[in-house]
Amino acid sequence: MPRPLLLTITLLLASLLLGCDRQEKKITADPAKPLEVSLSAVNTGNGLQPLSGADGRTTAIVVAGSPCRSCKLNPTGHAYIYFTIDPKLKSPQGALRNGKIQVEYYDSGVGELHMQYDGSNFGDDGHGAYSGSDTVVKLTGDQTWKTAAFPFHDAQFQNRQNGHADFRIESKQTPLSVKKVTLLHNEPSSRPAK
Repeated sequence: MPRPLLLTITLLLASLLLGCDRQEKKITADPAKPLEVSLSAVNTGNGLQPLSGADGRTTAIVVAGSPCRSCKLNPTGHAYIYFTIDPKLKSPQGALRNGKIQVEYYDSGVGELHMQYDGSNFGDDGHGAYSGSDTVVKLTGDQTWKTAAFPFHDAQFQNRQNGHADFRIESKQTPLSVKKVTLLHNEPSSRPAK
């Protein structure tokens, strides 16, 4: 085989191998559609984009027959998947201040599932960037796909989390696999009036 052809084939194979875990994007930003993203090797959706990096590196896998993205536990026993909202869908009038985030996740082990968002709880460690939803889901490890809803209140969504994210899903004590995330906004607040 001629040397230039062998070099070309080698470079092509190397680029395919290096790019196999990239998150290809097919995400739109249509305000008339629900804000959601389906996670797999090629993420699709409207207005939500998963971010991968630092303490939220994900891998495309298939779990129980469903394509998804998965994150291993870090040394402290946490796994995170970060998300950002398309800036074209953020409104200065605060249309996304209250609502809930629905997460389709795989219950793979005993632990807890949390959601933190870029909000206005300045008492948290991130001066509001990691405001926690009041909902905590107990994971049982029953090896099934489930849906959880995490309400949020007084959100800022100014990309102040790691990687310039607006919110993250956190699993404690078990790896995290997620196949779909939907942001429902303008939901009535369930918090009592002050």
